[in-house]
Amino acid sequence: GATAQTYTLVAADQGAMITFEVTPVAATGVTPGLAVLSAAVGPVIPANTAPTASAVSITGTAQVGQVLTGNYTYGDADGDPQGVSTFRWLRGGVAISGATAQTYTLVAADQGTMIAFEVTPVAQTGVLVGAPVQSAAVGPVIPANIAPSATNVTITGSAQVGQTLTGNYTYSDADGDLEGTSTFRWLRNGS
Repeated sequence: GATAQTYTLVAADQGAMITFEVTPVAATGVTPGLAVLSAAVGPVIPANTAPTASAVSITGTAQVGQVLTGNYTYGDADGDPQGVSTFRWLRGGVAISGATAQTYTLVAADQGTMIAFEVTPVAQTGVLVGAPVQSAAVGPVIPANIAPSATNVTITGSAQVGQTLTGNYTYSDADGDLEGTSTFRWLRNGS
């Protein structure tokens, strides 16, 4: 079927040498002329392939307020260097509006959901855009760790010169974090 003046190379041509043959035909007189072959070109090289992303993963803690980082390995069988690859973060499989950087800070809306990172590899040359690849999802995202609190703050002792006063309080932490070295101050008339 390759009988036109042009020919589009196909996968079966890979590694082969290709020649062009013309048989001249006159409108009148003696016809046809002798078939003549061009010099061969080739060997035919493979088509340029799209870039790939592999080992797509997320590092960081799946907790509100924490930063997650998307990681991946860029590859291109043709050696085309990486261009500006694109990123998306997904919450429960749906793209998060505006979350298009390689890092993402978890927000309250992420609590209880699964988060995934997606990269679409882009090459500088050749076939530019590869297929998007998603990481395994992390989560469910846990609530932010909250600060401890002090309640029932009181003073015991006699308010008399020479007497010792003692500050009392109840420490609590919703996350169950144990008390560290709490700090204390005594104030005279608010200062």
